[in-house]
Amino acid sequence: MAIDKTYITLSDLQPDKTVSAKLYIDQYNASQLEKAVDINVTELINGMPDVNLDLVPKPVYDAEVSQSVILQNEINTLQQEVTDLTAKVQTLTSDSSSLYISNDNLRVTNAKLENTISSVQQTTLELRTNLTTSLTKAINEATERTTLEAENSGLTAQKNALIKQIDTLNNLLAQANASLQVAQQQLSAKAQAVAAGGVSTGQLSTLVWEKGDPSKNASQGYAYDMDLSNGGQKVKGPASYATGWSSNYVDIVAGPKDVKIDLKQTFFLIPSTFNMKANETKRITFDKPNIYAVPSPKNKGLKNAAYAASAIAATTGAYIATSAVVAAAATLLPVALGGTAIGLSGAVTAIGAALGPVGWAALGVIAIGSVIFASTQKKYTDYTEDLNIIVSDIDGGGKIENKTFKTKVHSYN
Repeated sequence: MAIDKTYITLSDLQPDKTVSAKLYIDQYNASQLEKAVDINVTELINGMPDVNLDLVPKPVYDAEVSQSVILQNEINTLQQEVTDLTAKVQTLTSDSSSLYISNDNLRVTNAKLENTISSVQQTTLELRTNLTTSLTKAINEATERTTLEAENSGLTAQKNALIKQIDTLNNLLAQANASLQVAQQQLSAKAQAVAAGGVSTGQLSTLVWEKGDPSKNASQGYAYDMDLSNGGQKVKGPASYATGWSSNYVDIVAGPKDVKIDLKQTFFLIPSTFNMKANETKRITFDKPNIYAVPSPKNKGLKNAAYAASAIAATTGAYIATSAVVAAAATLLPVALGGTAIGLSGAVTAIGAALGPVGWAALGVIAIGSVIFASTQKKYTDYTEDLNIIVSDIDGGGKIENKTFKTKVHSYN
């Protein structure tokens, strides 16, 4: 609003003529005006300020401030995305550190992965630092009206740079995920077992002995060398010279397929045949001797009785269940231990009745041999045999793998 000015010419004034005009405070002294006789002051108004061409119009200022707020919100959103990506990177780092790579190729892959993750972490740290600096600068400069346009241009450029950095970070995360997936696939149950000193049968399974690969642990290929006590009924422990390499158990680790396991041996009471699922592990422990396979010198008649009963059954054509033969042979244990008279139990009578005169004659020969043997018995007997582990592919293809290990026991009276 412009200032209206009214000029009064005294010569043109006529009696009782009234002149109306607006008086501005900054141009008139109110106290002096009140002293004037012929002036009636009805209103004093404040003057308009001078035009300042340096001021920015309020609509333009408001628009720039609004644009700054929008850009600041976008940066906050980007910072949240970076934080989420950082959490994902930390999760990948934790997963990567838990993988145990056993061979040189896996170690190289893991090293590359760790380098990639370190680079991602460094990039994330730089992004966080840059974001913090940019946000602080944006907030401070948003209040300065003379630099709003320059600041908005800078924030736009930073936003574009952050978008590019996030794209790069996403690519690095995708590569890290791919590397982790490959490493996890390669680090199968077989690889872990071999890394622990196992013996691979091929593609179907891995055998992990308690004291390591028998061919590499100074045992000359023996898997175990045990001392048996109580006439071959109890495992006393490894032989004194074999404590460093004689294994008490073997873990069978199935590969990527379901398999069938066949164990060929006679020294211990362990499963002879069983199936395993892919990547399953089963422990075979050698802690229950088969007294009929590894009797002591004092119990040798017991072993002869078991063999004779089986031979008689095959010769006479009488088919007797293995459990019945073993149970009947066990009745000869007092003969083998005492070396005196025969105490025929119901089981022995059953064998004689089933096998006829030939059976009774065989049992008599065994009893006589036991009496003679009792007078010349030794302190212990050594037994050796091969433990053959056969692995078959259940799913098809007929693939069979096997490993053979030497074993030894010393059966004491």
